[in-house]
Amino acid sequence: MEKIRVGIIGQGRSGRDIHRHLFETQAPLRDRYEVVAIADYIGERCVALPGVAPSPELKIYTDYKELLKNRDIDLIINATCSKDHVALSIEALEAGFNVICEKPVARRVADFDRLVSVAAVCDLVKSKAEGLSLRYGIPHIFTDYRKMLDSSAIDAVSVCTDHGSHALISLDALATGKHVICEKALSANRKDLGLMVAAESRYKDLVFSGVFQHRFESWYNYLRGIIKSGVFGRLLTINLNVLCWRGADYYAADEWRGTWSKEGGAVLINQAIHFIDLLGWMSGGVESISGSYANLTHLSIECEDVASASLIYKNGAVGALTATSSSPLEWEPVLSFNGTSGSLDLCNSEIRRINFRDKSLESQITREYAEIKQNDRELTLSKAYYGNGHPRQLANFISAIRGEEELRVPVHSAAHAVDIVLSVYESYNTGKRITLTF
Repeated sequence: MEKIRVGIIGQGRSGRDIHRHLFETQAPLRDRYEVVAIADYIGERCVALPGVAPSPELKIYTDYKELLKNRDIDLIINATCSKDHVALSIEALEAGFNVICEKPVARRVADFDRLVSVAAVCDLVKSKAEGLSLRYGIPHIFTDYRKMLDSSAIDAVSVCTDHGSHALISLDALATGKHVICEKALSANRKDLGLMVAAESRYKDLVFSGVFQHRFESWYNYLRGIIKSGVFGRLLTINLNVLCWRGADYYAADEWRGTWSKEGGAVLINQAIHFIDLLGWMSGGVESISGSYANLTHLSIECEDVASASLIYKNGAVGALTATSSSPLEWEPVLSFNGTSGSLDLCNSEIRRINFRDKSLESQITREYAEIKQNDRELTLSKAYYGNGHPRQLANFISAIRGEEELRVPVHSAAHAVDIVLSVYESYNTGKRITLTF
């Protein structure tokens, strides 16, 4: 059996301990693994370890980015300091590598209590704010967000209101010097979306992020990485079908739901948008759209409960997008990637179908994907279909404010999914194919 070729990034105590444990002469693992590359920014650390016979193929780097260009590596072990765990692990995944992190990436979330305190909660309905305050010990309550923004005790704001108010609140928060993370969708219309993107450029010293938590789930990062590596060959079609159910009680719960002015749409802009974002993020972006929508069963709301679109991607592939909130299925998103060398369908983030010309590659992808799913079950704090990315995105937002990580979902990137949705509506309303702006 061929040995698994390992690259270790970080040769401090942890990296050297891992190196020694795997490859001491008495270790049984030596017959299964071989270190072929090591990297550390302190070059003196990148030397053969006492008692460990160096591989004749051992490559030494002082820049880990150079190590990630080494295609002879099967597995990356990230043994860097904790502040680099998230960014470096994701970078290695996106480069197409299998990754083991010396400490769980999600462990950063455990630092929330130490790094962050929730100073205030604001809601138009005072009883809702009071309930959260009592439950979580939040000291200050507001019903007017402008008064909350006047507080010097607040450094950052999480905007979780209706879509139609996102731009106004976010821009006011930025104007008072607050960092902002805004829930999806960034806006309910094109004018506000443009203002949000422009504000990101204007307030360059502030962190401004849009929420798309699925980008932080390791299985989607793995899939994005192998797509970028070219294993699918020339991408031909990339499709999305979202089936879900939202009943009358759902829309009656808040007066803004299902309205053009306050939500900006219905099933596309609220439910399907999570996976529309994944389409654009994984593929490199959508170029143009021709779409249609209708309301077939939810006659109490203004907006669509079924929609479809024809997509042309920036990479030349074409695709179909369909979504409905009138399905008997509570939640079933299906992503489909089809290329000249391989084809894969994901249903609720599980592989439903996979077929590659290279059967050994097909087996490898199936195995690696299953391992990632098995090893990454933590942090699902709410509904299962929300995934486990929310705490990780908040951790990234906090770390970006502290200057420890690069922000992974800046507003201009989050705007692309909203642009796709608004283009479907615009295409149907004008009868034209729409070229995307963001």
